[in-house]
Amino acid sequence: MRINELKALDDSVIITIDLNQLYASLKALNMTTSNQISPIDFKLQTDGQLDDTTKALLTDEDFKTCLEILCQPKRVVNIKGHHEKEGDFASTLCIGSDKTNFNVVWVNISSDGATTFTTFKDVATWLNFYIEARDYKVDYPHRTPLDITFDASSFMLFLHSMDVYKNAYYSAMLKYSSDVGDVVKQDDFFGLLELSAKSSDRRWLLPCALTLTDWGKQPEIEYTANSLATLLNGKILKAVMINETNRGFSYDVEGLFLAIEYAALKRDTSIITIHKEEGTVTNYFMISTDEAIHLYDITEDSQIKQDLLTSDEFYQQMLKLMA
Repeated sequence: MRINELKALDDSVIITIDLNQLYASLKALNMTTSNQISPIDFKLQTDGQLDDTTKALLTDEDFKTCLEILCQPKRVVNIKGHHEKEGDFASTLCIGSDKTNFNVVWVNISSDGATTFTTFKDVATWLNFYIEARDYKVDYPHRTPLDITFDASSFMLFLHSMDVYKNAYYSAMLKYSSDVGDVVKQDDFFGLLELSAKSSDRRWLLPCALTLTDWGKQPEIEYTANSLATLLNGKILKAVMINETNRGFSYDVEGLFLAIEYAALKRDTSIITIHKEEGTVTNYFMISTDEAIHLYDITEDSQIKQDLLTSDEFYQQMLKLMA
């Protein structure tokens, strides 16, 4: 199916094709090679026959350009995550060399194997569309990012600390109470951590990170005293004595502000991975809220820092990386 006009996408072309028919098309057009960052995997190619609709696409120049970009992209951007209202999502952006009509193909695959290509003139056009579609329009005054450099384990413990507050936030709501409290027993904190590490529920920050990154592939994640010290020194948590026998944590200034924002105002969470033809990879963990776009560069496990962006700043930063 080919749709030439869709008002919301202006000059974009949308092509939907079954995954098996996609590989049959590549074979029919003698496209048999792809570069190292291409999403095309010729191991998936079958001996399936072309149906009449697909045969008609073989003479379509836009369709052939889409396949060329998919096989030999200059950049590939993988986006996976969870939206608070729409649920889990995943898509791939393939960016080719300059073409007359377009050089960007956005790929979405449905659960039944239907693959949809949406073309865009360039990265800037796609970014404008994506920011609008994802409702990332935030333009609040600047806040100072966290003055913390996380390693992988302290960052995951940070995400868990945000989830623990969200757990308390929802528990209070179910009790018709606005008293969330900002103190958690140490045993409860680490007990929830054990549950979270086994979960694949992307509504929560830590399971989302573990599900969508290589961190989740590790047989065991070691949380050390240094991991906790990062949160204490960074004013995320404070160590407290609840009573004579129970130690715990309360939320410090920085931690409480973020915990409330993530619990009440979060829109979505995503992993953005940018592959370049020369082999470099850039990874971001992104949390979008009603207040700001929180971008954590997780490319280097030992150098994870927060950036707080407006939608315009996010546009400029992504454009620089993708174009």
